[in-house]
Amino acid sequence: MPVCRLIYRLDFEACYEMMNRPGDVVRILNDDPRAKSSDKSFFTVVKGNQQNSQFWGEHTDSDLRIFRKISFAPKDAFLEIESITGVPLPDLLSNENFKYLSKILSGAGAEFGISKIARAGIRFFYFNRLPTDVLSRFSSLISDDLTKTVSEHLGDITDFGLNFDGTNENGIQYHLKIGPFLGANETSRYLNNFVKEFDKETDYNFICDLDMYETNLEILWDKSYQWWRPLAQSAHKLITKIEKITSGIRL
Repeated sequence: MPVCRLIYRLDFEACYEMMNRPGDVVRILNDDPRAKSSDKSFFTVVKGNQQNSQFWGEHTDSDLRIFRKISFAPKDAFLEIESITGVPLPDLLSNENFKYLSKILSGAGAEFGISKIARAGIRFFYFNRLPTDVLSRFSSLISDDLTKTVSEHLGDITDFGLNFDGTNENGIQYHLKIGPFLGANETSRYLNNFVKEFDKETDYNFICDLDMYETNLEILWDKSYQWWRPLAQSAHKLITKIEKITSGIRL
């Protein structure tokens, strides 16, 4: 169950403390304790744009096909991980890249006094190879009358997808998109890095794009994992069942 791209983003009111201390933002990005005993730093690129007060650190590992990035701006902060092999959903919370990036994010949030969050969101791009004709299976999940009508008036259908939007009892909103993955025709919709390599080295036929978010909340930075951990666990349970349904397995 590989998550090949992950985005964790926080939006907040303008943080003037961060804007007034650009040097400290750069210090946080460069403060990698492992670099003291190793030639390799967590970020190989640390940049800033003082005109819009945005600073970021990133690293591309061409051998392992992994890209990681964290960015700070006056009104938002986000971390991103992208990988061809991906991270299995159950292992996501213990993944070194995610743990360290979220640690940097939490440290910066605490240092600059950011507590009220306008929107917190985590987005999973999940790919897999299912033992079925995914296109035909999704066609069977949609009414024949609807698919025939579309075909008659517009031409043969070459792809299907299902979109769901909603809110759970805890106020977590979500946007879910699932459907067949058609390879080279679609990769650039979901990934920004290693697109050609991804098409060459993988044979996935299923895509799940799940965005889960909450608005108007306060975060305790030393316990921020309490917000995203249940969402990652829910995503794992959800996708496991969706795969079974898409493969024609009765629950």
